[in-house]
Amino acid sequence: MGPHAPDVTPAGGSRPLLEREAEVAALDDAIHSALAGNGSVVIVEGTAGIGKTLLLEEASRRATRKGIRAVTARAAVLERDSGFGVVRQLFEPVAHRADPEARRRLLEGAAAIAAPLVAPDAAKPAAAPANPAAVLHGLYWLTANLTDPSPVLITVDDLHWCDSPSLHFLAYLSRRLEGMKVLVVCALRTGDPQVDAAAIAEMVTTPETRVLRPGPLSAHGVGQIVRSELSAGADESFIKACLDATGGVPFLINELISALRSEDVEPTDEAASKVARIGTRSIAHATMQRLSSLPPSAGAVARAVAILDRHARLDRVATLADVDPEETRAGVDALIQMEILTSGMPVRFAHPLVQQAIYDETPSAARGDAHGRAAEILAAEKAPPDEIATHLLLTEPTGHDDVVGILRAAAGQALGRGAPQSAVVYLRRAMAEGASGQDRVALLHDLGRAEALAGDARAIADLEEASRDTDDPVLRAQIASVLSQLYVMVGNWTGGHELLRRALAELGDRDPGLAAQIEAAWAGTGLYDPMHVPEVEPRLPALLERAHRSGTAARNLAVTLAGVGAQRGMDREEVLALVEQGLDGGRFLRDEGPESLFIPQIFGALVGFDELELADDVAKEVIDLARRRGSVAGFMTASFARLWIDAQRGALKTAEGHLRSMVEVCLEHGITFGLPSAFYCGVDLLLERPELTDIAAMAESIELEPAVARTTAGAFIPAVRGRLRILRGERKAGVSDLRAAGEIFTALRFRNPIVHWWRSPLALALPEGSREEAQALVEEELGDARALALPRAEGVALRAAGLLEGGERGIGLLNESLRVLEKMDATLERARTLVELGAALRRANLGAASRDSLKAGLELAFECGAERLTERALEELRLSGARPRRPVVSGPDALTSGEARVARMAADGMSNKDIAQSLFVTAKTVENQLSGVSEARGRRPRQTSRGSRHYRAFRRAFLISEASLLAWFVW
Repeated sequence: MGPHAPDVTPAGGSRPLLEREAEVAALDDAIHSALAGNGSVVIVEGTAGIGKTLLLEEASRRATRKGIRAVTARAAVLERDSGFGVVRQLFEPVAHRADPEARRRLLEGAAAIAAPLVAPDAAKPAAAPANPAAVLHGLYWLTANLTDPSPVLITVDDLHWCDSPSLHFLAYLSRRLEGMKVLVVCALRTGDPQVDAAAIAEMVTTPETRVLRPGPLSAHGVGQIVRSELSAGADESFIKACLDATGGVPFLINELISALRSEDVEPTDEAASKVARIGTRSIAHATMQRLSSLPPSAGAVARAVAILDRHARLDRVATLADVDPEETRAGVDALIQMEILTSGMPVRFAHPLVQQAIYDETPSAARGDAHGRAAEILAAEKAPPDEIATHLLLTEPTGHDDVVGILRAAAGQALGRGAPQSAVVYLRRAMAEGASGQDRVALLHDLGRAEALAGDARAIADLEEASRDTDDPVLRAQIASVLSQLYVMVGNWTGGHELLRRALAELGDRDPGLAAQIEAAWAGTGLYDPMHVPEVEPRLPALLERAHRSGTAARNLAVTLAGVGAQRGMDREEVLALVEQGLDGGRFLRDEGPESLFIPQIFGALVGFDELELADDVAKEVIDLARRRGSVAGFMTASFARLWIDAQRGALKTAEGHLRSMVEVCLEHGITFGLPSAFYCGVDLLLERPELTDIAAMAESIELEPAVARTTAGAFIPAVRGRLRILRGERKAGVSDLRAAGEIFTALRFRNPIVHWWRSPLALALPEGSREEAQALVEEELGDARALALPRAEGVALRAAGLLEGGERGIGLLNESLRVLEKMDATLERARTLVELGAALRRANLGAASRDSLKAGLELAFECGAERLTERALEELRLSGARPRRPVVSGPDALTSGEARVARMAADGMSNKDIAQSLFVTAKTVENQLSGVSEARGRRPRQTSRGSRHYRAFRRAFLISEASLLAWFVW
């Protein structure tokens, strides 16, 4: 060992870490980085027995010596289906040992979302399944809270056996370690067939992750162990034989030495041949041979511990082994002496390979019976259902109702913790018990809903079977409510619509509240798909009557009709009354949650009638709920709303922050279904801000499945693509896109020009020979705007009419557009009209008036952040003979959209942590953006590369299809 090599002598008298200087040095580097606030992940990867656990223990020893708090967990093969089992090992003891004040600090802010998981006694009972994404968000902030006051080391041994929800948390955390005083060290066995390869790969490939791969020991290292354990005078040929027999794997070397010692083999040249004979035995054979030297009761105890695993309390071991308690204790002591078990409680094996060897040596039928008895022991103690279910999963079905009851209770626990994958496993095992009749239907219903939450496509088949087998129309309607959403999400829009229609017909008046909910979904699928409009449209009066008559039960129906009504040109007061009824004094948002798919209907109604202040108030409620509940989908909904509202106001820079946030969260979580609406409502940003070129490229690259392409979303994409193509000079292609969008909107009877703005852009892009069509389009848009009393849309249509007309009459129409828009909170539209008016006046040789209009338009365009319009105004001013100065960009105007948003939140008194939790980013991201704010004075705007990075990850194109829709349902 060189003079600067790290100390690799473990404390506590355990065997030394031989030939691991490089690995220990890497762990030291990671520890120092964590102390400095640069979190990272270290994966210790290698074959079984290579010494991964010793390196984890060494990391813990070195970290705690530096004042770092260590939390540890060991995954177990028997608990792979226990939802968040590893997470609970890590954090439950911390929460349990904390005093009331420390626990309050641990669970403050977004971390409170994780309270039911890590501190169930301090949490309120869950009224509904926990959202998996929210739980991950809460666990992340719980980890962040844990770093106050000291850094944290998280170690997880046997990561390859980690339950899926915990593994996804570790992957989630690994992407967010920048700026955190957290070090994650995990041991991963190579070649394990059960490993969740995708989640492991996500952890391994993050920039903050380093993989250590300790190799076998050399002859020198093997010699050190042999001489230390057998004899200092061990012969070189004997040592070579030990190396050849074990491949230098430390655990195998130690097992071999134990076997050699038990046979009194001396380490001589003559005994080298015995090494080969003993070394070729399996670990199981060697272990069982060691057990054979003990009393039979010791073997029974070892097998009971292997079965009970983490539940191996001494009294339980005695009961399962059918051994007297005193004899059990003596057996445990003997197993500890032989280094088969370790000292301490609960009883555990010295190495997982030893446990697996003893477990596998027990015949499979006997193992199943033993797990059944273990389940009975735990059930008699009234242990938590998931602990009992761990053993029931490993038994053969017996047709017992109590087994089904325990498994269903365990599934409920898993759902409450945000682990629907585990709930699915429990419920499938419950199905195997052979329930029949309505009991089977109930199980299928539970299973299908859990599968839907887990994103498992088998949900459809199970819910379909439940629907076929039930004779209860109300239950069939409840199933249809969930199943129809899944149909829509996998592209079967028509199937979902038809399923809801049949459910309504069969339900009749049995449950008016449920009928109203189903009618809301039926109307939603029907009125946004031209194929079904003829069927649903005649029912609109009856639907409106039900909405008014059914009160609270019809909130979803009320907001759906409000959203559709605003787009179809329903009476303004009636639409606003439906919104008020649907919101129900704020109860709708609280009850339905911020991720409800009906919330965008509210914004469609309010923004569609220019009720921006009210829309802003609702958006703030959604943002607050999303933050408190950790709802990713709710954050996306709120971001969409703020994007649309700010874009309508002309606050393009602020809107850009919301658009980028939405895109980043969508891509991270695979929820791309919401992007077409975001691009459509944010089209002005894509047209006016060149720094959004990467996002514009995304918008153009979207492909839609046929069932989705014919719906409203199918119109959004060509509408945006058409505007972008026209901007680039691809007029013919742009016109074709806008026509395609217009055909869908027309078939849907959507005529609100604020929401559906395709007619003016199409009219202005048509060739000279289509002047009559262009004028008809603008006249129709102007008529709708006036009929619906929408000054914003009227001003836009008047501007288009003025541009088409030209000359003196065109100038008059532009002046009229400006007069109408001056009454509105529509800065960008006023700026556009001012610039077009100035350009028209210049062409009419009215220089002074032209320059006044252009200067006013330039000022507003710059205020909006409309960079292309600003350039156009500057160019027109130059053509008019003026010598305009380019606006100086400094101070607040030099901030990026992200910096500006964070600066506003900080100015409102929010802490960095509060800002990060609200925006679903890390505290380091907020810190970086606030640093940018402090540097903004006197500098020009910085081009951000975030969008480009995400676009590269996004690939050239993507498909809005089953995967993204199911992700929305889950998250």
